[in-house]
Amino acid sequence: MARSSLGLGFVGCGGIASEMAWLVRLNPGLRIAACMSPVREEAQSFARRFHVPRCYTDLPEMLADPGVQAVYIASPHHAHAPQLHEAVLKGTPVLCEKPLVTSLEDGLEICGLARDRGVKVAVNYQYRYDRGCHTLIEAARAGELGEILYGTCSIPWHREASYYAGTWRASAEQSGGGTLITQGSHALDILLAAAGGAPRRAWGSTARRRLLSIEVEDLAMGCVEMSTGCLLSVASSAVATPERAVSIEVYGSRGTAIWSGPHHPRLRVLGARIRTHRLPVRGAHSMARSLEAFRRWVALGEEPLTAAESTLPVLAAVRAIYAAAGTGHATEVPRLP
Repeated sequence: MARSSLGLGFVGCGGIASEMAWLVRLNPGLRIAACMSPVREEAQSFARRFHVPRCYTDLPEMLADPGVQAVYIASPHHAHAPQLHEAVLKGTPVLCEKPLVTSLEDGLEICGLARDRGVKVAVNYQYRYDRGCHTLIEAARAGELGEILYGTCSIPWHREASYYAGTWRASAEQSGGGTLITQGSHALDILLAAAGGAPRRAWGSTARRRLLSIEVEDLAMGCVEMSTGCLLSVASSAVATPERAVSIEVYGSRGTAIWSGPHHPRLRVLGARIRTHRLPVRGAHSMARSLEAFRRWVALGEEPLTAAESTLPVLAAVRAIYAAAGTGHATEVPRLP
């Protein structure tokens, strides 16, 4: 029996929205019912390109569209909190691009509101839907690597000045940060999930080494101490030349797991034998699986790997690293519900 398609409303019509739009077209259980941008021409252009039947410049109007059964938020970071609040109050399920929001206070408020109103909110931390990352996390949680002692991740990426110039990405207030929150948080999220426990303290340092005209960092390094005693480190860069693959390394008392990706992803395990842990959904690659998992949550009630509350630890850790970088001292990470 053919499954009925879920009508998505796209909030934001920029680059990442276009990537997701192509994946929606490849998923027979989804369709783009409407799109919204405060810039009318941008919404109209997106609608023409992807054959979207209706476009809006006002979010409440789009949420009132009977064809919109869920929304995908791909707007600038600072717009996430008010848009999530609007959608949750309306009772509309949301898949939001990372970060969920730019402050932990807003993250806690949104998650509490969604929980109280029974509204499904997920975050597109798609590395959790990479087969190797998923196996790494599940093997660590199952004790197959022994006690997790420490972990490291490196994001040696490169961004040209044009990536930031004249955009919200260059603004500390609008973006919430630079390379750490935008790129590095993907890998740190995997480390936190594999380590177990909760983040307790953080140290950090940020810098502008090459892109001197922006307000946010192009280089960040941090360390997070977990409640288990495990130590995690992150190095996130927008200045590496040439850009190289992301690496995530988890060191246990019985063995070590090393992942590299996201292009041509590979997981190696040294010193231990682990099982292959299957992902709960299928798809061509990690972003397609993240999208399908959200569809299944809305349509079938199967909770995804990236429900909003599960992404609060990485938001808390990132904010603590930024706070430590600002003060030069270790920062306590607030305890999460």
